[in-house]
Amino acid sequence: MKRSVLILYIIFFVLQCERGWLRKISDPNYNGCTDKNACNYNDLSYEDDGSCIPTQGCNKWCEGDSFEILEFDCAGECGGSEEVDECGVCDGSGIPDGACDCDGNVLDECCVCGGSGIPDGACDCDGNIEDEDLDGICDGNDGDSYETVRIGEQFWMTKNLKATHYKNGDKINTENSRCDELSNDMYKVYDNIFLNQTIYGNLYNWYAVSDDRGICPESFHMPTNDEWIILIDYLGGKGVAGGKMKKMGTEYWNSPNTGATNESGFTALPGGFFLESDNSFNDLDSYAYFWTNSAISGIKASTWILGFDQEVVDDSESNITNGMSVRCIKDDDNQ
Repeated sequence: MKRSVLILYIIFFVLQCERGWLRKISDPNYNGCTDKNACNYNDLSYEDDGSCIPTQGCNKWCEGDSFEILEFDCAGECGGSEEVDECGVCDGSGIPDGACDCDGNVLDECCVCGGSGIPDGACDCDGNIEDEDLDGICDGNDGDSYETVRIGEQFWMTKNLKATHYKNGDKINTENSRCDELSNDMYKVYDNIFLNQTIYGNLYNWYAVSDDRGICPESFHMPTNDEWIILIDYLGGKGVAGGKMKKMGTEYWNSPNTGATNESGFTALPGGFFLESDNSFNDLDSYAYFWTNSAISGIKASTWILGFDQEVVDDSESNITNGMSVRCIKDDDNQ
């Protein structure tokens, strides 16, 4: 009897397996996607075959549906409009008005967010101290008296400008004093070495050169291109004027300092230039680049160039963001 029951169980098991196998090969829906959240869910399938296509968005969009894909916002609402602000707060108001970060700090006078300002004992953000002549101007020798030389009917400075303030006392920007992109005026010191400022003056971009506040000291002004032409013509033209303007010798100019006689007394020095596009200093001791106050276009202005290997002086143009030397000329009514 027991043997008969066992045989019946075996027959039943075989029939069930056969029925499942037959169903599997005969029913096209047997294998399919059984995930109810998938785009291709098949409610007739018995076994998941890994073919499920995920839905997109919180509204379970599937390809072919006509409605918009919606996503959860930061508040968990499907299709909601709440966003995380710059401080990481959902539906927050961001950095407080007047502050520079999410903690409510403000820019100090050195443009550092939450900074402590000018260091103790210094007079600017670079740690400089007040000039030795105690003129109240911070490190830049604005208080220096600029000697002049008469060339024809003009009176020119005999040194490159090293002013750090405009005529009205406002500071000319440096990289450490620019708090926003609305202020484009700037000066630089070649390689940020103070000795270079002392010898060659500062390198100013044209925004500073052309600023209405006046970059030159009282009774001086930025020369126009026409005023430069008057100077060059008086010295015999572009072919020879450069030699007559350059300081003699090779203490400052690279050898051979061709044609340098300085017979004009202009005493040009090779202060090089700053190229804004790649943030580099170039040509110290080789070339002198001087701005004029004459614009050529919205992005370029007129310049004059003297070189160590030539006695000519060339007129040229440069992008107004570059940094170059400045020579000021006396106002007509102060000559």
